[in-house]
Amino acid sequence: MTKNARVFDGATAKGTYKGIKLAGVNGLPTSGIGAVTMMITVADSQGQGQLFGRPSASDPSTLLMIYGAGVGGNVSTSSLLAVGDDGSLQLSTETAQNRVIVDITGYYTSTKNGVGAGGLVPMAPTRFVDSRNGTGVPKAQLNGGDSATFQVTGNNGVPAGAAAVAANIIVINQEAKAGWIRATPSGAAKSTGVLNYNSTKGLDTAMSAQVAIGSDGKITLDTASGAGLIDVIVDIQGYFLPANPGGGFTPQAGRLVDTRKNTARIASGATFTVQVGGARDGVPTVEAGLSAAALTFTAVNNSDKDTYAQVYADGAAVPTGSAINSDPTSILTNTIVAPIGANGKIRIRNNGPTAMDYVIDLQGTYNSLPGGPSSTNQTGQRKSATTLPFPITDQTNASVDVGTGNLPGDTTALNLPGCDAEQHDRCRVQLAGDHGREREHDGREPVAVRTRRRRRPDCERGRCGLHGRGGDGVAVQAVRRTGGVHDAGWAPADADSGEHVRDEL
Repeated sequence: MTKNARVFDGATAKGTYKGIKLAGVNGLPTSGIGAVTMMITVADSQGQGQLFGRPSASDPSTLLMIYGAGVGGNVSTSSLLAVGDDGSLQLSTETAQNRVIVDITGYYTSTKNGVGAGGLVPMAPTRFVDSRNGTGVPKAQLNGGDSATFQVTGNNGVPAGAAAVAANIIVINQEAKAGWIRATPSGAAKSTGVLNYNSTKGLDTAMSAQVAIGSDGKITLDTASGAGLIDVIVDIQGYFLPANPGGGFTPQAGRLVDTRKNTARIASGATFTVQVGGARDGVPTVEAGLSAAALTFTAVNNSDKDTYAQVYADGAAVPTGSAINSDPTSILTNTIVAPIGANGKIRIRNNGPTAMDYVIDLQGTYNSLPGGPSSTNQTGQRKSATTLPFPITDQTNASVDVGTGNLPGDTTALNLPGCDAEQHDRCRVQLAGDHGREREHDGREPVAVRTRRRRRPDCERGRCGLHGRGGDGVAVQAVRRTGGVHDAGWAPADADSGEHVRDEL
């Protein structure tokens, strides 16, 4: 989305879930939203607490942010969350809050709670902007009301066709004034959603965002009028392509690790791994296509020192970007998108001068189906998999649609008993999958086919293309008729009930 949609601006009660309607609100689609990326701000937070989200009352909740824990004022974060079947979601704060703001910055399409193609290409967190040393922008601090534009595409492996990025934006407050920073596509109207930081001088605030890229391949950062001097850092964690090259995003929930309970505190300079692939029910493995995860990353700092941490794929080189910056005696959260190692793990590195605790919760997973040519140009024959009293042989060209997991097929020759030139039976053949064409056949030339979508029973929630477990079922069905007399075991050609002779590919 090039323009955010504000869906909520109001108070929340203590420990009570607030339903927030999304479908049809401020330009959002009236149906088909499976999950959203959103900016959440707790304005002038009242006490310390956690903010949770869930699609509906029947779904599990996940931690989205912690507010008021050693850091006062406005607290912002970006999060990903599934949307309920009724086009709404629910948020809850542990303490009553006077004002919570929710801006939708993007969405994933779906037929139900499962979502459609995600198109994320994860990458090692890479620094694109650092105003302290002139990386990506001039070497200068930004004053209140200033803006800076930086090039995204063509840098550090982000291709010219990228449509958006998953970014971690870090603000270093240099003048003891509160403010906000906003990321928008270059040349586009300014969005309603902003990322807030508080007035503590020297405080580092890390906030994530998924931001569309301008037509010139750039993103613009602007700041609040009247705010003080700040330095800005931007680390890119991955990019999205406008045409999904494979895979998708699946909302998840649940805690992966809490070092306060599971392990000893993580020493300065130490690293540890966390299993993501297959770690919980519904979380795919790397073998099933898992490529990245959206995580709520919480840093618990009980010391009097500033620290920061990195998160990256286990087995990969240490990246240049960071995941979270932690202030003295604080508990801070940030949403990150982390690539997954070949063993299904991520690695966390404590780069601060003191021991730390970390808590990691799932927001969702990204899958990437195997790449390769759109068609193998391979053909062959196989025996019928049915219990028909006669054989069926066919010759089929087929390729996986990596965007959906569906298997469109194209049958160039299909031999059925009774469909030959001598008998002049008129036959009709259908291949369930995509739309094509259909015509009657007299047996003198190869059968032309029409494809028709058929959903497998286990695809009722629209998730088949997301987990790389295959998409719509593909079936061949044939119907023969002779002069209006229906042979035993055959249905009329115009019945088309989809329950006739089926041969699953």
